[in-house]
Amino acid sequence: FTISRAASMGMPCWTGITRRTLLPAAGSLAGTAAQAKGPKLESTDVMIPSGDPGIQLFVRNKHPAGKESAPDKILLFVHGATYPAETAFDLPIEGVSMMDLIAARGYDVYLVDVRGYGRSTRPPEMSQPPAANKPIVSTKICRLRPLIFLPAS
Repeated sequence: FTISRAASMGMPCWTGITRRTLLPAAGSLAGTAAQAKGPKLESTDVMIPSGDPGIQLFVRNKHPAGKESAPDKILLFVHGATYPAETAFDLPIEGVSMMDLIAARGYDVYLVDVRGYGRSTRPPEMSQPPAANKPIVSTKICRLRPLIFLPAS
């Protein structure tokens, strides 16, 4: 499983991750056999409160079992507007997901579903006709809520 193969399968590109960081992690593992040889991974799913009342966000964490992660080996996957994070980053293809590949290299890997996607809470406005409500998120709000980016080095 390689990055070029992932791109050809329509998997998303990742902003804030450099080739230097991603290619060594993804390039040397392939298929189910490689996953079996890799370290055992622990996986945890949690719901965390968002900044909006009544809205919770789904977060998944994977990391090598029994190991503490280094501060420079933490990765957060945030999906785009098409698919929730689980199907974008933790969908096994040939037995291994992108999340598994990175976690097997010693990273503490997280994914998050933004509100209204995947397992995160849907705002009530999303169950009503669009004409009945203003947009849920504006560009101004997006700029005020910073995203976490990894260093490019």
